[in-house]
Amino acid sequence: MVAETRAIVFDYGNVIVKTDREAIVQGLCRLFDSSEIEIRQAVMQAREVRHAGGHELGFWEDWAEKNGIELPGDWMKQYSDLCSKALKVNLDMVQLAQELKQGGYTTALLSNSILPKPLFMKTLGQYGELFNCIILSHDVKFRKPDPQIFRALFNELKLKPEECLFIDDSEKHIKAGERLGMDGIVFKSHDQLTRELAQRKILLEKDEKKIEIQSESL
Repeated sequence: MVAETRAIVFDYGNVIVKTDREAIVQGLCRLFDSSEIEIRQAVMQAREVRHAGGHELGFWEDWAEKNGIELPGDWMKQYSDLCSKALKVNLDMVQLAQELKQGGYTTALLSNSILPKPLFMKTLGQYGELFNCIILSHDVKFRKPDPQIFRALFNELKLKPEECLFIDDSEKHIKAGERLGMDGIVFKSHDQLTRELAQRKILLEKDEKKIEIQSESL
């Protein structure tokens, strides 16, 4: 018998929020006092490190040292601030998460984050109320696709993997969850996601009165 889905788990970057990559490149050029070509190449390398489960801050520290760049004492805060400012809320996904929550599903956020939860919640702002549970790699000391971060999620939710559905833009992360028994959808767009939710008979709140979402960015 197939378990009923009780929790919908969202990734953060490129799902709940969209990243203005050009703003990050320009900000890093100023932070590291480096050329655009150098930074674009480094950003691609940093992305590979992140997808492999590595830590971006460690990458940038090593990169700066190799290139003879002396980092300012508050460079981590500056890096965190420029990344936060480059994030724009995907209002369609905010609406979807709110409808799912109002429809009776537990909603959760599972993110590889360089921020501890208090700072992350400040960045998330009013949208933190969308989620019953938030699990961050910074706090549990494991990063997706490590199985331990998923186990931390299941423990916090007090649910079996089969009772959870995971939405992430990384196929590698989805497959890691599937190996533990959790269903998953590789996120590409809001429309694609709603179609796949409908195929799973995950019904959304159908109230004709639309929920108003403020259009402010994170």
